[in-house]
Amino acid sequence: MTDEEKLIKEWEERVKQIPVTTIKNEERLAKYVKDNGLTKEDLVVLLTIVGTSLPEFRNITVKPDSAITFGELLDFYDRSQTQFIIIHRCNYILHELMITVYDILEKEKRLRFTVKKNCQDAEKQYHAYVEPRRKRCERTAWCTLQDHLRITHDFLSPMLEKVYESIRDYMIRLGWRDVEVRARIEVALLLAKVARHSFNAFFKEFEDACGCDFSKCYTSSDLRGMVMHFAKMSDSLGFKTVPDKYGLPDLKGFDVDANVRVKWAWNDFINALQDEDLMDESARRAIELNPKVEADYKKVIEEAEAEQMVANAEKLSEKFKVTKMK
Repeated sequence: MTDEEKLIKEWEERVKQIPVTTIKNEERLAKYVKDNGLTKEDLVVLLTIVGTSLPEFRNITVKPDSAITFGELLDFYDRSQTQFIIIHRCNYILHELMITVYDILEKEKRLRFTVKKNCQDAEKQYHAYVEPRRKRCERTAWCTLQDHLRITHDFLSPMLEKVYESIRDYMIRLGWRDVEVRARIEVALLLAKVARHSFNAFFKEFEDACGCDFSKCYTSSDLRGMVMHFAKMSDSLGFKTVPDKYGLPDLKGFDVDANVRVKWAWNDFINALQDEDLMDESARRAIELNPKVEADYKKVIEEAEAEQMVANAEKLSEKFKVTKMK
């Protein structure tokens, strides 16, 4: 390790000890700089390390009374990225349910005009969510993630089919027509509610744990726009939707809680979705489909970390002449 790299490492460790509320507040940061005898050049280095260590730092809000340090923030943020697979699962399954509806409409030659436009707009939203992640992710890791999501969907499909059948049968009892499409739409709208509530609860748990809100770092994973285009598609088919008390669309006149069979089927699905053993099994099977994934992915991560260290050192030394601050 060169002298520059050692100095950068020392600075990184120092910055990790600073409270986030100090870095976020100009007056507190100015006081920190003064109290610790730092120069303007030191301040620039400090802020550069914050920016290179956590590019999303500006999008993270922290409670005024939080005592969390920057190092602790990095740990919580890394944890949020790992655990966000929970939301990716919901989003993946939701999209698969919508694709099922589109396939039925195309088969019946109803995927045209306004209906088709709304479907296309919904797909654009999903594409905007998936593509940036795919481009950022190493290929082997991305394939493993997709296998995990697909296997999870396969595990849950029988339970989702039970939900669909119970909703379809209830709609028949109500005297509704075109129940196949309507029931499929309702299943998708139900899961859209799960995805949205899970999204909110995910960040609420982290905020309760560390006093920081990461939600603005994940806005591209909020698929409300896709759901609203899907609801418009339903409206254009003549199946009117109305917002529930949370502003999420549902089929007008349909009450899931009014039918015991629907409630039972839905609860079985939710229990399975929240079953970590089942989710772990799907992850294990995904890795088995990619035998080299662990070794390859570990190698990629190590190389990326080494490259980042060199990049940080070059950036700091070139821009701020770190060697002259010894």
